[in-house]
Amino acid sequence: MLTLRCAEYEGLIRMTERQRNVNEPIPAAFIRCLAGLEDFINASIAKEKSASKKMKAPNAKAMNGMKQKIKKSLAENDAQVQAFRKVSRACCVECQVGS
Repeated sequence: MLTLRCAEYEGLIRMTERQRNVNEPIPAAFIRCLAGLEDFINASIAKEKSASKKMKAPNAKAMNGMKQKIKKSLAENDAQVQAFRKVSRACCVECQVGS
C-alpha cells in the first residue's frame, strides 16, 4: 500500500519538476499535500515512538524513505509551504474567533 502511494508521490514530484523547468508556478494543491504529508509523517513517527509494539522492519524502512523524500521536497518548496501554513493558521484563528 505504501509503495503505491510512494509511486504516486514520485509521479507528482516529476510533474512539478517539469513545471519548474518551464517556469510555471507549482500548484497550490501540491503545496497543500506536502504540508499534509509532513504533518502525517511526523504524527506517525511520534505515535511509533510511544507505541509498545514496534513497526515491522520493511514498513519502518518505507516510512523513513518517504520521510526523506518529503523532507527534500519541503526544502525545495520551503517558501511556498511556509506561506501556506501561515495562511492556514490565520484562517483557523479567524474561524475560531467567528464561532
